[in-house]
Amino acid sequence: MSNNNGKEFTVNIDGKDSALYMSRPNQRELFQIDLAYRQAMTELLKAGVMTRFKAAKLFEDEGTWTKEDERELENLSGRIVHNTTVFNDAKEDNNHEDNMKMVTRIAELRGKQLGLINRKNLLFENAAERQAEEQKMHAFARLCCKRKDIDQPLFESDKQYQKFVSTNVEAASKIFAETYTYEYNIDVDKISMDWPEVQYVQSYDEKQKQKKQEEEEAKTAKKVARKSKKAVKAKV
Repeated sequence: MSNNNGKEFTVNIDGKDSALYMSRPNQRELFQIDLAYRQAMTELLKAGVMTRFKAAKLFEDEGTWTKEDERELENLSGRIVHNTTVFNDAKEDNNHEDNMKMVTRIAELRGKQLGLINRKNLLFENAAERQAEEQKMHAFARLCCKRKDIDQPLFESDKQYQKFVSTNVEAASKIFAETYTYEYNIDVDKISMDWPEVQYVQSYDEKQKQKKQEEEEAKTAKKVARKSKKAVKAKV
């Protein structure tokens, strides 16, 4: 759990923008959040929903997701770490063309990695733990989403929260996303911005834009100077 309140975000509720934030849960709220997970797990297991362990065994037997897939995922992670380390150490000495070759290589590895992660997530999304985790996050959102203007919970009861989720889909999705961002300290929209290859490309693009702007300004200055000289000669 995070030790501080989350960043402010805005959602549209009933046609009006409302400023909200995720608050740090107190002990009572932590108990309720944990209880939501445990109750969901109990109900799911009673209903015969497979755990991740059983699902993994089934997928292994079927060949849908195997130990080889897990090893490939680990291998890709290691190669990405190695290549980004090499890139960071060499990018200042390399020319842009060589750097872009490394950027492309890392991007290809990340693409393969994300493809495997997405496939794995889709296979395991119905496992009992995953569904129970979702109920835990709903409890987190219901208890810890606060209105900034009055510094009070947005939802007064579970019934109110459930009604809100069913009638305000877009706003509820935003609140749920912010809940994950706060709980796991992961901002999905900004993850790729921290990748060194992305930072390099953005920095290079900015430098190129700045260089082009400076060249345009220099051209304009030269034109102005020429006009001024002509004007002076004409007066003489």
